[in-house]
Amino acid sequence: MQVVMEIITQAESLPVDQHTIDSSTREMRNSLLPLSDDERRLLRRVTETHQLPLSGQDPWEAVAELLNRRLVLGYRNGEQWYDVHPLLTGDLGDDEG
Repeated sequence: MQVVMEIITQAESLPVDQHTIDSSTREMRNSLLPLSDDERRLLRRVTETHQLPLSGQDPWEAVAELLNRRLVLGYRNGEQWYDVHPLLTGDLGDDEG
């Protein structure tokens, strides 16, 4: 919904051109960044497990921050599951570096 609102805000005419869509998507993605190494690590775990990373070693505050910033989204279709915001999937890197 936020991406659609950003596109509407930037649109100068209808139908909306590809440049406006790309610009709005980039703006939304940038609003979710930067990510710390710890956030990237937690987000990779969410991507792998589709669950909140709530093991005893991870502070609940860090997970709550991921949800508050809408870096992790909750879905319900049969059962509750979680995933990383689609605009961030290419920004998670790997465990090395």
